[in-house]
Amino acid sequence: MKIPTDQDGLYRRSRVPVFYLFGALLIGVLLAGVLVPIYGYVALKPTNSYPALNFDPKDWVVFYGVLAAMSGWIIGAIVQIRNSIKQYTITVLINSRLSTAFQEKSTNVLKVYWLGAKVTPDEMKADRSALAPDKAAALEGLRYFLNYYEFIAVGIRAGDFNEALMFASLRQIVVNLCNTAEAMIAHHREMQPRSYANLRWLHDHWVTMTNPATSIPPQDQPKPRHASQVAGESKKSVAG
Repeated sequence: MKIPTDQDGLYRRSRVPVFYLFGALLIGVLLAGVLVPIYGYVALKPTNSYPALNFDPKDWVVFYGVLAAMSGWIIGAIVQIRNSIKQYTITVLINSRLSTAFQEKSTNVLKVYWLGAKVTPDEMKADRSALAPDKAAALEGLRYFLNYYEFIAVGIRAGDFNEALMFASLRQIVVNLCNTAEAMIAHHREMQPRSYANLRWLHDHWVTMTNPATSIPPQDQPKPRHASQVAGESKKSVAG
């Protein structure tokens, strides 16, 4: 499903992660530790008119002590931010798997849309009361997942989630969801052109992306299998 993300006009100004800003601040501190002594050396030459620093050895000790303390604080802040983002990502992934509503919606969707089945435009135009109960529940489940993964996509674009962890856990799910619900997404876009803009961006972004954590091309990554497939393989191995 090719997504016209250039029409959305969203996130044209890239949001710089906070730890990049701390990294820039750290570089500034380190540069100060190098440039200040150079300035002090140049200022001592009688051929220039620069004001001298007049630092004695104790002043230099205090100066570099302050720089070391600032550097340690900045490095600690960077590590803490990265770890908090990873922990938040893991928490969101675990909570979704433990959610009763999430599991119920997943079961409803898989009853109808499994093995490449897709939502059709006629199903989106049909009256919900005229649909079979399983079909109506499956469509409601798909809408639930589209909204949920739209939230995930927003977090990834904003830098609030660790994309490598999300990619390793959700790539195949997001791709399959967008392909299955393509007609539903198009239906909502007819009413609101920006509907699921972030999820559609994430789909295109992940389809050709290599996992930043493992550098495994998408086509070589293991695909999720249904429980019945695993059970069938187990029976064959026992029989053999």
